[in-house]
Amino acid sequence: MVACAAAVLAAQAPTDREAFAKIRAEGLERSQAAPVFRVLTIDIGPRLTASPAHKRATEWMRDRLASYGLDHARLEPWHFGRVWSLEKLTVEMIEPRYLPRHPHSGGELLSERIWQAEG
Repeated sequence: MVACAAAVLAAQAPTDREAFAKIRAEGLERSQAAPVFRVLTIDIGPRLTASPAHKRATEWMRDRLASYGLDHARLEPWHFGRVWSLEKLTVEMIEPRYLPRHPHSGGELLSERIWQAEG
């Protein structure tokens, strides 16, 4: 068994510590993951397939990849069928009592975002 383990260790390629150090430095010091995440999730935000926001996100990502030097960054046609977009939003308060928000109730209703975790 010791001879088998020695043979496996001898057959493995030597590690390139310099290459590993470069990869690690790239990921830890020059990562673009957070800026890309921010643009796609906050600046562009949620998007349904074939929506205007979806088109904006795909075009932005294509341009971003091209800016990294990716040759031939492109969008490929894909027929989804229906185009989605949010045209109307209705908000109704259900707790502690039902209170609909009527569009003709006058003025804007401003509020802080509220998040309550389930459970």
